Amino acid sequence: MAHERQAIRDAIVAQLKGPVPYVRTSAQDRVYKTRSGPPREGELPVICLFVAEEEIDENFAASAPRELLRTATLNIEGWVKVSPGNDLDAAMDDLALQIEAAMDLDIFLAGTVFSSVLGRTRLGTAIVGNQPMACCSLEYLCTYHTMIRMPNPTDHFTTADIRTSLLGVQAPAEQSHDVVTLP
Repeated sequence: MAHERQAIRDAIVAQLKGPVPYVRTSAQDRVYKTRSGPPREGELPVICLFVAEEEIDENFAASAPRELLRTATLNIEGWVKVSPGNDLDAAMDDLALQIEAAMDLDIFLAGTVFSSVLGRTRLGTAIVGNQPMACCSLEYLCTYHTMIRMPNPTDHFTTADIRTSLLGVQAPAEQSHDVVTLP
């Protein structure tokens, strides 16, 4: 069984790429679930996404049946470059706007979350080779819930043979004896 975060990341990749033949961002199909940016400069623009952290609502954890309300901080990094003399900030802002518009199309991310909302945007630059690049990092807060993780019952346990001494140490013939067979 895969963790819910995997389904959330898959839904975001699909949402940012858009249905074929439509393209939602200038990164086109270069949208990856990875935290190993920046990419090679020949692939730009590109979008990388990953879950940076997750918080659990303590009040929700005391519920019955036991559920966890989770808020995952999902980073979407858009990497761009421009030819010398062009505005790197404008290219970064253009890609950030495209990402925001694509994410606003479905705040429930194909039913994987209760909500997703932009929490913060960070902008930065890097040099790879001799080419200046820029990165707009959009942090989305994705809220979802999970049930407490219970182990699957084993198929090997079908009969319980229980012996109990009611009055301290007793001979086996004097012990209480129960045999329970599960269907």
